[in-house]
Amino acid sequence: HLHPSNCLGIEHFAHLHSCTKLEAEAHQFTLENFSSVVECEEFLQVPLERLLTYIASDLIDVRNEETVYEAAMR
Repeated sequence: HLHPSNCLGIEHFAHLHSCTKLEAEAHQFTLENFSSVVECEEFLQVPLERLLTYIASDLIDVRNEETVYEAAMR
């Protein structure tokens, strides 16, 4: 069950085990719930390369760009 507190870990796990469908679903969930995901501890462990894929996506769902800026600065 994907949740803002576990979607990043599940995406990483799926990537390591070549579970492409699960990886894509977790990635999409992260984009759709980005504002909630960035509030979780797991977010602070995201490598820069992965963070860049999220914030560069046109599909990221945030109320304003300030949310993305603050997340990147964390």
